[in-house]
Amino acid sequence: MLPDTINTGISVLEYTHIQLDLVRWVNQCALLKRYFHARDVLVIQTTSQGNEIIVTPPDGSSQCYTAGTLLAANNPIMRQIQQQFPHANPVRYAAPQLTQETDVTPNQEAIPLIVRPLIWPDGEHFGFLCVLQPEINDDTGMTAEMIEPFQLLLQQDLSLLCQSHRIEALSMREAKTGMLNHYGFIMMAPRQLSLGRRFGANAGVMMFELLPSDNISDRHHALLGNLLQSAVRAADIVAHDSPQQFIVLAFVYAESDLNIMLSRIKRQLDALEEGLALNCASHYFQPGSQTRLTDVMAEVKQQLSSHPLRHKPIATLAKQG
Repeated sequence: MLPDTINTGISVLEYTHIQLDLVRWVNQCALLKRYFHARDVLVIQTTSQGNEIIVTPPDGSSQCYTAGTLLAANNPIMRQIQQQFPHANPVRYAAPQLTQETDVTPNQEAIPLIVRPLIWPDGEHFGFLCVLQPEINDDTGMTAEMIEPFQLLLQQDLSLLCQSHRIEALSMREAKTGMLNHYGFIMMAPRQLSLGRRFGANAGVMMFELLPSDNISDRHHALLGNLLQSAVRAADIVAHDSPQQFIVLAFVYAESDLNIMLSRIKRQLDALEEGLALNCASHYFQPGSQTRLTDVMAEVKQQLSSHPLRHKPIATLAKQG
């Protein structure tokens, strides 16, 4: 199973922090191109937008096949690939064979094409490794199987990418901000809550999110995170629960204190930057409550998602704030 932070429908070129050694991929493409005296070598990823070229050799002879190019389903290369792998199922694929069934360009004769499927570590389809117009010479031992080392390297890099995401998920703090992440909150908040209950402290869980808008960026989420960190006391815990949501475990004297904190944070955010619409929800419980923290978090998230302000235009929200 892939980590939750990996979206297979998004091109690896669109990742905020590319954790793949794409330079090495480019160099390997260049080596394959020279080895096979090929016209071009393509690493293609299948995304929600289509089949996108991830890397090509720096000296590729195909001007129209560059990194970031989307190949339409009726593209000659994709038609030929689909004939070899109609279901794009890496488990079923047969040994690669050179085909002469489809033209790569409308005005050219059919050319040989070596294709190998690429998969994510969980077996899900990633894309294809293609060598266009290779010169195969069995007498010299130059065979299609020589593509396998690069195929294995690509598979290993995808496995390392998933492993890196899993390690980051197990990390309790974000690398950039030092703020607790979801895993850090799950690990630390129950112990802090248990300690507070032992001393008879009332507590509350609050969640915050900025309502969607075309103007919202990572800078605004960082602004909200910094505001929450400065608003809580030493015994309280604030965490970045998801890309858009923050969660706070706060110890208070009474339930009214939670409402005061929510109002104060809204005013401070509006003072820092006008026009930001803040959606928030809270849950209060006393020391004798046996309610589990995970249940409280689920309830607060439900409040957040069902809040009526979440579905109003951003201009209306700004006026109501």
